[in-house]
Amino acid sequence: MEKQGFAVRLGEPNPQGEFPLLFSREDKPAAIDSITDGLVPLIDENQGVYDGWGCEVVK
Repeated sequence: MEKQGFAVRLGEPNPQGEFPLLFSREDKPAAIDSITDGLVPLIDENQGVYDGWGCEVVK
């Protein structure tokens, strides 16, 4: 993930004992589909779960 320009941090374990991997970077909203399309195979290969993306509105 870091090679793709993402900041990465390990989250606190949830009640199921899973450790979330949190990653972020700034991009243009129009590019989000191509970015996530590239992430899904990587996440699947590592038995991960992708729960979507979020963004902040910055004025």
